[in-house]
Amino acid sequence: MDENTTNIQGKQAVNIESSAKPFHRFFTGHIIATFLIVAMTLSLTGVFLFQQAKQAKTLIAEQLIPLQTQLLQQTYLINTDKLIDNTLQNSNAHELLILQQQLLLQSKKLLLLKSEYQRDYQQWFSRNTLASRIVTRIESSDTSNEALKHKALIQLKTLLDALKIQITFLDNNSVVAPLDKQQKTAAQIEQLSAVEKQLHTAFIMLDKLTLHMPLSKFEQLRNQINALFVVDYPKQLIESQRDNQAMADIFRDLIRFENLILKRGVLDKWHEQLRLMKDYQQQLVEQQQQLQSILYQLSKDDYGIDTQSSGYIKANKDTLNASKLPQWIMVALTAALFSVLALLWLIKARIKLMSKENFTRIEHSFARDKKILTTTNPYFYSAEAEQLVNKIQQIPCDHDREDDFAVLKERNQVLETQMLQDKSTQEQLQRDLASLELAMSTRTKATLLLEQKRSTALYVSGLKQLMLLGKSALTLTKNTNHSKVINHYLCQAHLQAQDLVCTLRQASCYRYLQSSEAVLRLAQVNLANQIQAITLNLHGELLRCNNSLSVSMDEKIHHEVNLDKALFSELINTFIKLLLTGQTDKKLSFNLLLVDNNSDQQKIFFSAEIEGKGNAATLPQILQVFSDESIEHNEHTAYFNTLLRFLQGNNVNVTITEQGYQLGFTFTLGIINNQQTQYYPTLLLPSYLADIENTCLELSAKYLAMPIEVLIAAKQPIQYQRLQQLLHSIGLQVTFVTDEVMLEKNWQSGRFTLLMTEIACQPFIRFITDTDAKPSAKDTLVRGVFDLIKRTDSRKPPSAYEHWVIGEVTADSTENEIIAAMRPWLTLQKKAGEALEKVSVANTKNNTETPVIQRTSLARERSVSFNIERYIHHQGSAELAIFMLAEYTAENTVLVKQLSQAFINDDAIKVAVAAQSLLVNSKILAADYLVHLCQHWQKLLTNKVLDKHNKVQISLLKKTKKAVADINKYADDIV
Repeated sequence: MDENTTNIQGKQAVNIESSAKPFHRFFTGHIIATFLIVAMTLSLTGVFLFQQAKQAKTLIAEQLIPLQTQLLQQTYLINTDKLIDNTLQNSNAHELLILQQQLLLQSKKLLLLKSEYQRDYQQWFSRNTLASRIVTRIESSDTSNEALKHKALIQLKTLLDALKIQITFLDNNSVVAPLDKQQKTAAQIEQLSAVEKQLHTAFIMLDKLTLHMPLSKFEQLRNQINALFVVDYPKQLIESQRDNQAMADIFRDLIRFENLILKRGVLDKWHEQLRLMKDYQQQLVEQQQQLQSILYQLSKDDYGIDTQSSGYIKANKDTLNASKLPQWIMVALTAALFSVLALLWLIKARIKLMSKENFTRIEHSFARDKKILTTTNPYFYSAEAEQLVNKIQQIPCDHDREDDFAVLKERNQVLETQMLQDKSTQEQLQRDLASLELAMSTRTKATLLLEQKRSTALYVSGLKQLMLLGKSALTLTKNTNHSKVINHYLCQAHLQAQDLVCTLRQASCYRYLQSSEAVLRLAQVNLANQIQAITLNLHGELLRCNNSLSVSMDEKIHHEVNLDKALFSELINTFIKLLLTGQTDKKLSFNLLLVDNNSDQQKIFFSAEIEGKGNAATLPQILQVFSDESIEHNEHTAYFNTLLRFLQGNNVNVTITEQGYQLGFTFTLGIINNQQTQYYPTLLLPSYLADIENTCLELSAKYLAMPIEVLIAAKQPIQYQRLQQLLHSIGLQVTFVTDEVMLEKNWQSGRFTLLMTEIACQPFIRFITDTDAKPSAKDTLVRGVFDLIKRTDSRKPPSAYEHWVIGEVTADSTENEIIAAMRPWLTLQKKAGEALEKVSVANTKNNTETPVIQRTSLARERSVSFNIERYIHHQGSAELAIFMLAEYTAENTVLVKQLSQAFINDDAIKVAVAAQSLLVNSKILAADYLVHLCQHWQKLLTNKVLDKHNKVQISLLKKTKKAVADINKYADDIV
């Protein structure tokens, strides 16, 4: 090939290159044409279908409303017919009134329909209105008529029994009587038998007297009874046997029966009742006949006998004809379909030719054949294929690369083999991992389920223990001479069981809050009432630890809020117990301060400050976690934080104050609109109300503390603070709830023996601690249900709960009324009253000018040895204080002997142990002089100057022995 030929081929290639088009431009016209055809066809079809659907809808709507009205009319007529049948068959006046009211309602429904029978329905409604008055009149007099009928039947039955007895008596006496008396007796028997037959017939007919009795039969009854009075049997009987007392009684009964029938008008009243009933039933029969006639006419219309349905059929045919597609639409759709198919076939043919041409050109380009530039048709040659050919021609032809390709191919095969091996290994590991995860998931679910079952079983066991402790306390303390000892241990066990139940409940709540099922159950709550209920429930615990609590709320706070009652109560209770854990003789100030407020919610700062003697240098260990993030949370603080986060509280902070420390957090509450702020005075606990303070002290000394729990359900607990203090003084443990949900939950637990409620509830239920299907008076604790408000009707327990005590106690009930109501659950302490008397006399002799609470001078303490009032306050109740006094004195005697022996042996460690134990007991007994001596011993041991030959230390030992002996003597005088 010469240079000219090459140049010619190059020019041809340039021309081909310039004439090549992109691949998509070969089919642009076809695609546009297809799109336009489809778009126009769909548009025309859509417009036609829309008009057709609109026309069909109009036709259907014109038919549907009359058909629906007719169907509804037939339904009402059928229901009315059934009601009339039930009414005609019913004889109960109360049920008749209900059925008549339903019949009146059906008549009103029919009247509201647009129908050709509108006038008939109007008449029915008017008649049913009048009939309702008749039935109301029948129902109002039915009870009195039935009572008169029952009274008449009782008198007739009494007369029949008396006549039978008298006839039998005369018949037996006639056997041994003379002949003339036998004849007289026979006449009397015949006379009495006639009376008895008449009365028996009247009794049978009167017994069958109902509202369905026909007037003809009633007239027979009237004639039968009137026949008795026409013959005047009473007069005949009294004349025949004047001296017979039995006949005199029969005579009086006949007179009473006659007065009942004639004077009280039993038959007249029943006659009027039956007449009204007959008129009412006749009206119903007439209405039913009209109703069935209308139903028949409507049924004829449904089956096509009437011409009205032909109009509906014709309209349906028009609707069906209108729904068919016109012929021109079918032709247009067919033409469009064929046009689209033709265009698609052309596109397919062109793609096939282009693919063949491009394949041929690419194949020749690999063979380095230059003739392809002149032999191929440029019309089917795309720009993309041309670029590919140019790229192929630019690849250099180097046969040496075949060896490299073989090496790369071999490496590729090795890598493929290795990848297959790794893939199989990975699949096996994935299968093992899935099996392991499945096993772990199954084991975790089984473990959680088992843990939940065990926790529930422990919780129920704790509740059963509380219930059994209460039952044991009532049984053992009243049947033994050692009631104080038994009651003390029962109370201690009761406190431990309460702690166990509380711990289990908190653990269950903690698991619930951490699960995915935890949700907030918001409800409208009065914040002040809820706070008061929570703090009032701490009354007993505050007394046991000699702590005090004051609660104050900002008067700007809106108290009607939305919150989760149960979780909020748990949060506040946990918050207060965190501060009081391990604390005695402390004052806790609980304050609620409004931080921010808007129309929907308010932000409140909850703070509590502990105050005690001396300055608090460090925080308690349980609260240090809130100030130092490096310290790990314990179970109590973790529980508090979980509750707070779930309720969307924040900003927990703890600070040291001048007198102690303060813990607080911020809480946002949704408020209810349109409410006024209200001022609540500061609540001080556990101080007694001024008007019952002396009464509470006397009752505490008189009654033993019992492990009997009382549940008070009140919407405003502060109104029942007086009742709570009186109940606590007689030895009962009180818990407040403020709503129906918490009432049902706590009462159903079974731990509470007594329920006092102003909230409507069903107290006679099955408790979760019950093992039997039905409660038994022998096996279960005798419980009590008392209403806090006066009821108009008396509460009647079911037969299974008849052994329960039902009563009424109000907030203003006197102490005597409360004691009388609580008598089954109280245990009287015989020596308590005497002990308090002796204490009072001793206090009066020692100081007659100052109040009892303020007589705490050291001189008096040395003469009396210890302060009995403070000691009782430390113990929480007088009965527990008297019971534990002997134990403390005996322990002090042993400790002083150990102290003396250790002092002789110069054993400083044992002296320190004995002095520390004596110091603890002396603080409990409020023996300030002995406290002073024990502190002196500790000071000596601190300075390490213990010497058994030192006269000062010997004198200190003698004073200690003397102080313990004085305490023992004073205790013996009291008890």
